[in-house]
Amino acid sequence: MSQIIDCTHVIHEGMPVYPGTEGPILLPACTIEEVGFREKKWTMYSHTGTHMDAPAHMIKDGKTLDQFSVEKFMGRGMVLDVRECTAKEIPLARVQSYESTLKEIDFVLIQTGWEEYWGNERYVSSFPALSVEAAEYLMQFDLKGIGVDAISIDLMDTETYPIHEILLSSDLVIIENLKNLSMITGDFSFQALPLHVVDADGSPVRAIAVIE
Repeated sequence: MSQIIDCTHVIHEGMPVYPGTEGPILLPACTIEEVGFREKKWTMYSHTGTHMDAPAHMIKDGKTLDQFSVEKFMGRGMVLDVRECTAKEIPLARVQSYESTLKEIDFVLIQTGWEEYWGNERYVSSFPALSVEAAEYLMQFDLKGIGVDAISIDLMDTETYPIHEILLSSDLVIIENLKNLSMITGDFSFQALPLHVVDADGSPVRAIAVIE
């Protein structure tokens, strides 16, 4: 029997967001007492919570999420556990050690351990990120996307977003703010389904791992 791991943070007011981004606003729009049904008005940025970046997020003329077939958002996964990494960047050698596995999978999920700081000021600082060399190395494999349990795939002090540029230029999708990666063991499939919105540079997703 398969085990399903929810890798998605719940969206709520006051949740962590990328610095400079407005947090979500979730307001009651209709009530059962007034009109016979309940409905809310959600106001949020397209990169809120556990979300997916499309190439169009940073690449001029890059694809939007609605231009991909739904198969783009599911496939075989592996967890790259770098919680022991004390350096600012995840080195090439750390990624190269998984070469045989990388040939067989679609998604790399980077486990930094930063989920532990969700809701804490530290969540938006100090987490490690792929080095440029490691990101470029990953582009030789037939990947669909790369995810991370941190607020960004790039270091927080970047001004040029080199890892976003490398991945999105190769038509990969990026999934940020994942959780529960430590619960994933063995072989698993990964799914992160964005809202089907026209011209979407990004979208909140419901990300799950299915352990077989």
